[in-house]
Amino acid sequence: MSEEELNALIAHAHRRIDQLQRQLAEQLASEQLRIDAALEKQQEADEKLLEDRIKQEREKLERDFLLTKDQWVSYRDIVVSRKYFDHKNYAGTMCDASCIIFLIYFWHSRPMDCCTLNCG
Repeated sequence: MSEEELNALIAHAHRRIDQLQRQLAEQLASEQLRIDAALEKQQEADEKLLEDRIKQEREKLERDFLLTKDQWVSYRDIVVSRKYFDHKNYAGTMCDASCIIFLIYFWHSRPMDCCTLNCG
């Protein structure tokens, strides 16, 4: 081969190398765009999944809170009603005891002739 043919062959090889490098760069850029799009899509899916999970947990916490609140209200109502009835029973017992003490004191402090029945 002549020098001219070798130079032509080398020039052709350089052009082909440049062409292949451009194709590779285009393919890499295209692949990077696809990867970026896939990552963005995956990130959106993950965020939606996270939001759904947070929403479910929030709803569960709200249900648990309402249930606990209802249980405490029921417990409070039971305790208050028991305290009321205990107080009522205690107050009633104290009134009964006070009345008995008063009657005993009243009957014992009166002269005997007032306490006798006048059967005529």
